[in-house]
Amino acid sequence: AMNNMFVAILLFLHLRFSITRDPYDAKTAALIIGLGLSNQHTIIFYALPIVSMNIKKDPSLLLRPHLFLSLCCWGLVGLLPYVFLMLAAANPPLGSWGATDSMEGLIRHMLRSEYGTFRLYMGDDQQAQSNLTNFLVNYALDLLQQTQYVGVLLAILGFFYLFIDTKTMGKEKREKDRANRCESGVAKEFLYLLAFYLV
Repeated sequence: AMNNMFVAILLFLHLRFSITRDPYDAKTAALIIGLGLSNQHTIIFYALPIVSMNIKKDPSLLLRPHLFLSLCCWGLVGLLPYVFLMLAAANPPLGSWGATDSMEGLIRHMLRSEYGTFRLYMGDDQQAQSNLTNFLVNYALDLLQQTQYVGVLLAILGFFYLFIDTKTMGKEKREKDRANRCESGVAKEFLYLLAFYLV
């Protein structure tokens, strides 16, 4: 649940930054990425495309040395829960996160090497990993049932609408279409991110 919260905040900040280009939103997003990474590594699948897309849109803004250094610092501030783990390991509570009192133990915890870096659960459930096809089929069937087939039809229409060339529209329409382009970009990103969610 906390990972979903960080992803939702990150997507909100991305959308807001796409509209306002306010460096404050970028700094807050860097902090959220750091906090999200200290919670779960899979947020990187959301953070990398969002960061790369924003750098591609306006490299002169985000790659300015002062702002870039500030973004890196805010990202490191987001990783401060790891410092707390090292300090708290002196008196390990019940259900602790392992031996994080040494640098080796902290790195082992940060890389989640006990159960795998990008695995979302602990345990040896190889059958769950091998049944990805069954999961995807069941997910698709449930999606059809949950949306009464209308949702899937609308999603397909929306998918094709994303790739309609806006250059053919009139000049007035293009000027009013800035928010729609932003929504279109975010929707394309959601399609990209959905692939990582399903896999």
